[in-house]
Amino acid sequence: MLEIDWSFEKGWAKPKVVPYGPIKMETSATALHYGISVHEGISVVENAKTGKMQGFRCQDHLDALVVSSDHLDMPVFDK
Repeated sequence: MLEIDWSFEKGWAKPKVVPYGPIKMETSATALHYGISVHEGISVVENAKTGKMQGFRCQDHLDALVVSSDHLDMPVFDK
């Protein structure tokens, strides 16, 4: 799973990849009470010619995440 913390003081922290597991979320989180959240998934597949793993249409998914986040007035990533 990809985790990236955010705060008003520091903005976005350095992304980190962690093993699949529970997600810690405050019980006061608006996403739990009002459904205000953004989700975007990126498929990763093995390249048949090189054998390397690669993301599928990563830029399109990241652009959609930025648009959705901006629409909900959530902090967005730099492009």
